[in-house]
Amino acid sequence: VALIGGGQGLQDMMKANFEGFATNSCFIWPQQTGEAYKGFQKGRWWSLEHNDVERLRQGVPEIDILSPTVNHWGAAAVYDDKSSSCIVKGLYPNYNEIEVQQMIYGRFINNVDILEARKVCSIGKRVSEELFHKNENPCGKYIRVNGVYYRIIGVSGSEGNININGNATESVVIPFTTMQQTYNLGKYIDMICITAKQGVKITELQSKVEHIIKEAHLIHPDDKQAVMFLNAEAMFSMVDNLFAGIRILVWM
Repeated sequence: VALIGGGQGLQDMMKANFEGFATNSCFIWPQQTGEAYKGFQKGRWWSLEHNDVERLRQGVPEIDILSPTVNHWGAAAVYDDKSSSCIVKGLYPNYNEIEVQQMIYGRFINNVDILEARKVCSIGKRVSEELFHKNENPCGKYIRVNGVYYRIIGVSGSEGNININGNATESVVIPFTTMQQTYNLGKYIDMICITAKQGVKITELQSKVEHIIKEAHLIHPDDKQAVMFLNAEAMFSMVDNLFAGIRILVWM
């Protein structure tokens, strides 16, 4: 009984860590090249660009959602005399379909925020608790991050701990376009988040996605390290298989 209870407890904990993430998703970001190619030496750093989103949209019709992200790590959110270390994330509204935001107060970023590049933010639970009183609704108040003031429009209670794109509880999410302008990022992005259409496995798209990205950035077709492709679908499957094995062992 103790083994069964312990196994179930561990399974519940692991599921909580994956809370809110779409099971048919993947996350792509650049790493140093592992192969020399077309005049470029091995070890070259390269960057994803906003054009890559459109390249994938046109080249991989099996993709459902494409959501580019940009992050600024090691920032601090300030309200009056209180401060909270945070990750600033520039996101599009459709990111909410990849990592669902469990809103405690207010709302997430919307399309009008994007179009007008509004200085608004949705903050994580820990940031809210460190800056404001417990159970206080901070929506409408302003926080300062890196010298820029943002009006709070929402508080997310999401607490997943797999840390893809940074932990939600310590995040300050602002519109992607606002992030571009504030940090003068130009065409560069940090990560592309993808979900597959219903009935299509993310694993089936990997080679096509990698080919398009490598071709656009002059990366060797056989380079195994330049494009990091984190397959959340495979991670979920691995965890499910792990606990299926544990359940079998417990009952043996």
